[in-house]
Amino acid sequence: MGFRDPPIIERTMPKPVTNASVAAAAEEAREAASYLFQHHRARMTRDGRTRIDLSHVVEDGMATYPGLPGPIVCDYLTREESRNIYAPGTEFQIGVVTICANTGTYVDSPFHRYADGVDLAELPLASLADLDAVVVDAPPEGRAIGVEAFADRDLGGRAVLVRTGWHRH
Repeated sequence: MGFRDPPIIERTMPKPVTNASVAAAAEEAREAASYLFQHHRARMTRDGRTRIDLSHVVEDGMATYPGLPGPIVCDYLTREESRNIYAPGTEFQIGVVTICANTGTYVDSPFHRYADGVDLAELPLASLADLDAVVVDAPPEGRAIGVEAFADRDLGGRAVLVRTGWHRH
């Protein structure tokens, strides 16, 4: 039994520019879009925008991150058990999912790092959707992603997608 987590980012391709620093940022955005189209499902919306589904399948016991528990996906009540409890002809399944918040494709809110930061429920939806994206490659060695990975990039108002490589596990 598995399920899909729902993060979706909408984006448009950048328009051609002449300023060299802005042109470099636009090229980076095109490269990010190219990567996303190659590795994730994409479709056009009615208004001509592209929607890219960044989710990954989450399965019982899958590897998440060293030291963190894998998801538990199981039945709380099976169809067979429900037949013994409810009226004849009534059956259903109730599932249980126990999952670490850092499983699959997820959004880090400021609270993840800072005790007084806002949590995911406090982030406005507009800060999470309908954004241009920037893909940042995490360094292949170690667990920490330092500030240098984000240096010299225009990140304001953009979805910052950190490619860790954990999708392979």
